[in-house]
Amino acid sequence: GNTVALIFLLQVAHNEKKMMTNEVILCSLAVSNLTLLFTLGLPHSLFVFTVKYFHTDLDCQVDLYLLRVSRVMAIGLTCLLSCFQCTVLASSSHSWWTALKAWIQRYLGWIIIFLVLTSMASSINSA
Repeated sequence: GNTVALIFLLQVAHNEKKMMTNEVILCSLAVSNLTLLFTLGLPHSLFVFTVKYFHTDLDCQVDLYLLRVSRVMAIGLTCLLSCFQCTVLASSSHSWWTALKAWIQRYLGWIIIFLVLTSMASSINSA
């Protein structure tokens, strides 16, 4: 499902030469979910099919780190998408919501970068 959504959204972006705000958030969410799937699902799938997949200690740590980062990113991007959809629905009632919607659209790239950095910082294993 994530791959189909990502391909569809990238095709729309290529055809229209631009992406709407919710499409950018959905693309980022699809990439985050695919990262989660590959870091968690691929080693388990290889184990089920009895393929020898040897991890070094560093490989395991990187896999766990990417798993944590992608999970936190998925949660953060889902919240961002919900907040943006709220501003779209409420923007007709008050000018404050319209201003917030415009702010999110203007700084969407920086918001996503902030979410990436926050998820990377919060996923560092302190133990």
